[in-house]
Amino acid sequence: MAQAAATGNSLLGDQFEEFTEVWGERYPALIRLWANAWEELIPFLDYNVEIRRILFSARRYCP
Repeated sequence: MAQAAATGNSLLGDQFEEFTEVWGERYPALIRLWANAWEELIPFLDYNVEIRRILFSARRYCP
C-alpha cells in the first residue's frame, strides 16, 4: 500500500511538472501556490472525491 502511494505521488509530481510546462507562464501564481502547498495538497488528494468536496466546502464556513 505504501509503495502504491509513493508511486501515485511520483506520478502526481510528473503530471505537475507537465502541467507547469504548459500553464506555468500563463498562471505563475497558481503554480507557486501549489508548489508551496504540495505537502498539504497530496494527502488531501488521497481522500475520495465526495470526502474532498465536503472538506473543501466546509473550509468556507470555518473561521
